[in-house]
Amino acid sequence: MNIRHRVLGSLFTTTLLFSSFAIMAQDNQSAFYTGLGLGFSSLENSSGDVSDFIEAGTSDFDTRDSKNTYKVFIGYRINPIFAVEANYTDLGKVRLRGNSVANTDIKTKAYGASVIGHIPFGQLASVYGRLGLNYWDSDVRGNLGDSSISLQSQSGTDPLYGIGLQLNFSSLLVRAEYERLDMDSNYKLDSFTVSAGVHF
Repeated sequence: MNIRHRVLGSLFTTTLLFSSFAIMAQDNQSAFYTGLGLGFSSLENSSGDVSDFIEAGTSDFDTRDSKNTYKVFIGYRINPIFAVEANYTDLGKVRLRGNSVANTDIKTKAYGASVIGHIPFGQLASVYGRLGLNYWDSDVRGNLGDSSISLQSQSGTDPLYGIGLQLNFSSLLVRAEYERLDMDSNYKLDSFTVSAGVHF
């Protein structure tokens, strides 16, 4: 499935979510909000960098990425400019193929907290930037067909940053966002999500 199909699928699913949230929406807008996002993530680096990350000791494999991802978030709008937000993100898995039968998967999840700065365009829309920290956990499962290769799961806390567009409809919000998760100097995941949320 190519990127265009993934984006269209995310937009379609978010439209359904938006319709569901509309049933729950109220006319008054609270500072607290929550929502759900769907999209895809993509590995930015080469297979050699993945090898360094999981301490595999080899780069003789193919990398398959661009996986489905989803996120849930809850936030507090301090004022029209600034908000704080916490989120959980499942970034899917990156599959490494060592040969015709051997493979391993890197499954990554992240828990984040960030500050969001909005540049409003009237009452309806805003462009925003995100800066925060993520605690991430990458679970490595499988093998690459060589008993001498030691695959190790990884975890840590690293910067999170992103940029997006938000539309506001009474108590509802809709977002399109790009984010980058730095897991170390050699391993980074990019994600694109479309989200729907509701103030409560």
